[in-house]
Amino acid sequence: MTKLYRCGFPRLLLLLLSAGSLLLAGCSTWQRNYEEPEVHLTRIVPLAGAGLEQRFLIGLRILNPNRDAINVAGMSYSVSLRGQKVVSGVSSQLPRIPGYGEAEVELEASTNLLAGARVLLDLMNRPAEPIDYELEARLDVGRFALPVRIRDSGSISLGVGAQSTPR
Repeated sequence: MTKLYRCGFPRLLLLLLSAGSLLLAGCSTWQRNYEEPEVHLTRIVPLAGAGLEQRFLIGLRILNPNRDAINVAGMSYSVSLRGQKVVSGVSSQLPRIPGYGEAEVELEASTNLLAGARVLLDLMNRPAEPIDYELEARLDVGRFALPVRIRDSGSISLGVGAQSTPR
């Protein structure tokens, strides 16, 4: 009986190691075919503020370059204007993005006027001039996938119907 035990353990260990290697190889193959989604800032519209808080409507376009749909569980983001971080926020109200598709997302965000007073005053004095922006976003695309970190930059005009120009 001890001979069977001694022979069986190395075989079981070898079988488990082989199965683990195959599983890891399968996961790495899957990851090679996966392309990260893209997030682009489409507009920033100042809304009515209250007290020391300024509200903005942030428009984002999320592109899915993959065959399979993406269920975005949540997202954190920040927008810098002229090098100053002005707006940051989080959202869990995001649509399912179909394979080879895109989704438009509108989020309301706020900023403390004291934190970005200089940038906000400059924007209010010259609302028609395009301004440089940088968007940083982190998408939670599922329990078993790593978060996707995205950066987008370009110039944008503030106001109704304003569109961005990516770099």
